Amino acid sequence: MDVQLYLVSLVLGMTSLIAWNSWITAHNVFAQRLAGTPLESTFEARFSSVFNAANLATLSLLMAAPLVVNYGILMRPFVRARAGVVLNGAVFALACLLMRSDWTPVPFFTAVLVCVGVSAVAAALMASVMAVLSVYEPIYTQAASVGMGIAGLVPSFISFAIVWSSSDPDHRIASDQQQSSSVTPFLVSILLSVLSIFGLRMLPPPSSVSRHRDDDEVLSNDAVSESSPLVSTTTVPNAKNINLAIKEFTASLFINFVVTLAVFPALAASIKSVHRLDANVPHMLQDNVFVALMFIIFNLGDLTGKFLPGFPRFYITNKDTLLRFSIARIVFIPLLLLCNVPSTPENPAMFPRLFGDFGFMTLIFTMGLTNGWVASNTFMRGPREVVSEGAKAQGLASDSLVWFMTAGLAVGGIASGLFV
Repeated sequence: MDVQLYLVSLVLGMTSLIAWNSWITAHNVFAQRLAGTPLESTFEARFSSVFNAANLATLSLLMAAPLVVNYGILMRPFVRARAGVVLNGAVFALACLLMRSDWTPVPFFTAVLVCVGVSAVAAALMASVMAVLSVYEPIYTQAASVGMGIAGLVPSFISFAIVWSSSDPDHRIASDQQQSSSVTPFLVSILLSVLSIFGLRMLPPPSSVSRHRDDDEVLSNDAVSESSPLVSTTTVPNAKNINLAIKEFTASLFINFVVTLAVFPALAASIKSVHRLDANVPHMLQDNVFVALMFIIFNLGDLTGKFLPGFPRFYITNKDTLLRFSIARIVFIPLLLLCNVPSTPENPAMFPRLFGDFGFMTLIFTMGLTNGWVASNTFMRGPREVVSEGAKAQGLASDSLVWFMTAGLAVGGIASGLFV
């Protein structure tokens, strides 16, 4: 394994997923800036709608482009990834300036909303790093998946620290310190963008990196040498045939994220500690801290799941096995409904409570673990189904996987309304 390439892949993965996490981690600052306005209770939903719409629309355009135009320079994954990284750094530099401005709530929110939309476009472009890395050994795609897991975990720790400090009277921090802390993810996003720019320039030709050969694959030297993300061959791959070849993987990824987003974070965040009404409830089990802790546990599970396929025992190459496992994750929906979901006249609990705090956190960790494991395996294995067709085919396969992942996130988010 090339350690330098692994680290570059890790950073690229972190950068590709840092945008949305940066916005949601700055929740407290936005809540303060928009306090007393109708936007105070709706800004998160508007952020989510704009980000998901812009992200999915951009990915759809990128998916459709090869069908109607020649596979030119703008369609090359390396070029798209680099453009996304530069755009991401620029938009978060602007966001830092906005956070320091003294604009009134409406102009401030409008400008931030534009930044959210642009960052979603950047995220869609940066998703091409999976296509760039697909021509190397699967372990480097796994590294990018691990980077995505880290990008989700770090903001959850920051959020937990902010919530803990602001809710504990013995450790309460000043509002200006909270604001500085909440801008930190923006600075991290800028730093990762800079590192990714250099990282993309450091990518070696795939022919110089030892490649993984599965038992059912035999790769010729010619196939390896033409797979450079910096080189474009003349053959235009058939997108329809590629999607048919990886249909089990796209279905696995789509179902995986529909199931996850259907209950997390919407339903999961509504579940309370069974000890919340005790006379001396520990600070850790108070509602807002309990939810922040849940995010950490889920993201720890997700990161662990994305890391596991780096070991051969946990690297699944059978597409039918992955699909069946992804479908089996539906069991998490009724299991979470058996946790301590508060019952109100407007939203009565549908199931009796069978699981306490430990059972709930175990379910959350396991759901994160399986979510990351399916996603990492899918991105590692999916593009290998079309490896004989060359680098462009692998790139299109990766793009298709990213699109179905994003679609799954969107559908799952909509489905979450059924449970809250």
